[in-house]
Amino acid sequence: MLECIYFFIIGAFVGWMLECVFKFFSKNFIRTPGILNTPFCILYGLGTVVLSVIINRITSNIWLLFLLSMVVLTTMEYVTFILLKKIYGIKLWDYKDMTFSINEKVCLEFGVVWGVLGALYIK
Repeated sequence: MLECIYFFIIGAFVGWMLECVFKFFSKNFIRTPGILNTPFCILYGLGTVVLSVIINRITSNIWLLFLLSMVVLTTMEYVTFILLKKIYGIKLWDYKDMTFSINEKVCLEFGVVWGVLGALYIK
């Protein structure tokens, strides 16, 4: 259990750093994407726990890790989008301008990114 807490904290912080770097280079501005003005993105923390606890135990094949990471993390992103919109009425991201987006909630491009990051994290 303590291990899951470590995975969550590290994943949430690293995810926050990735979001900051992405926003800076893609939008040319610095915006802290954390929750309650903290350097943590909860979805990345949860994704890290899922990768560490579930996917890591399924396979060591890099291509299967990539595919599982892509599907699981993209699904988490989709569900999170729906919940945030339904409960709080907010959209924290919008993929409507992406080539292969699904209802503005997820897109193939970031699905591939999640797959690569997940496979690299596990390896």
